[in-house]
Amino acid sequence: MQLHDFDKHIPNPIYLRGKDYYVDDLIEDVEHKYPDLWSANIEGTDLYQVEIELDGDDIVSWNCDCPYDYGD
Repeated sequence: MQLHDFDKHIPNPIYLRGKDYYVDDLIEDVEHKYPDLWSANIEGTDLYQVEIELDGDDIVSWNCDCPYDYGD
């Protein structure tokens, strides 16, 4: 999956929720940990941590401790 088209790989309600979090300034502590690793905290129902590893424009791996997989 590439960074420029990741939205085609996730359900639209999840994408729109993330966009709302961004617009509402709920993304905090964005950190460039290593050359290709980023992390951030998201203030949703709880405080969630997101990490994404890139290789150029390719998303190598990602992790979020939020319940997005459950449709919540």
